[in-house]
Order: sequence, then structure tokens, then C-alpha cells
Amino acid sequence: MNPEKNVEPEADPRGLGPAGAALIGQELLGVTYYHVPSSGHEAGADDPLSFDIVDHGLDLILSRGTVGVTWAVNPSEEGLILVDGGLRSVLGTASVIAEPAQTWQGVLGRRIRSVDVTMARAFSSGRPHPKSINLAFDGGRRFVVSASKYLRDDGVFIEFADEIVVVFDADEARRHGLID
Repeated sequence: MNPEKNVEPEADPRGLGPAGAALIGQELLGVTYYHVPSSGHEAGADDPLSFDIVDHGLDLILSRGTVGVTWAVNPSEEGLILVDGGLRSVLGTASVIAEPAQTWQGVLGRRIRSVDVTMARAFSSGRPHPKSINLAFDGGRRFVVSASKYLRDDGVFIEFADEIVVVFDADEARRHGLID
């Protein structure tokens, strides 16, 4: 484990359960991004702060079905999670869907050849949880999907619940502290 980054690499997708292993060998047919506004924290008499939280996630449309990628914080799960059937099955029509970046076009129609998971430890509980997945495709392209949001002054992403960032280059993801 790298104490500066609070992450440790996983050699296989076991941190994501059976759904992580099931990604390997599937062909990526499409990607859908979700941007879901949700209510936040209403200001009270003794609490002047008020804010809304915006949730992000994405669906990987694969040759054998759809898998959603999002973030969870609850007693049984924490960190990056995969949702069998995709996020639409969870979010329904409440979601606002945006088209993914053109950069995905280079891997559409290609098979996922490996899924590597970077684990982090929750600051509150100390439990390990999936922070990032590094998807390697036939032809050598790699995409990193991480439960992160803000860039610190030193260029490292800070983990943030309910946020997903996609980095289209493994070297850039490494520079930003998403993978080792």
C-alpha cells in the first residue's frame, strides 16, 4: 500500500465481486453517462449551509448485458460498485442522460481483456473498498473509471462520494493518483 495515496493495487477484480470478473471477455458496445441531481442538505436555524449533491455514474453496454458503475456508501458496500442490469434499472426515468465523450469510440466493438482494481481504505472505517477500475481492451487501450472528483493543487484526485471520473489514458490516471 502506498501511504501517500492511501491506495493498494489488486491483481484481479475480486474487489468488485462476480460482476467485475464477468466484464472480462465481453465486447463493449456502448456507454451511457448519467447525471442525476438529488436533494441535498436544507439549511436550518442552527445550520446555515445548504447544498445539492449531484450523482454521476455510467453504464457499460456489453455483449452479454449492461453493467452500471457508480459509488455507494452504506453499511454493506462502500466505494466503486458495479450494478448488474445498469443504472437505468436503479434510477429509472429520474436520470438525465448525457452522451459520453468521443474518446470511447476507439474501444467500442473491442473486448475487455483485463480488469484491475485499485483499493483504498475508508478514512472513517478503515475498511478497504474499490477506488478505481482499470479496463484494458484488445488493441492496448486502457480506461480508468474512479470514484473521485476534485483535483488537489498537486494534481491528485480526491475521493468523493457520488462522483465518478473517467480518465482515458493510464499514464494520466497514474499522474492523478487514481492507480499505481
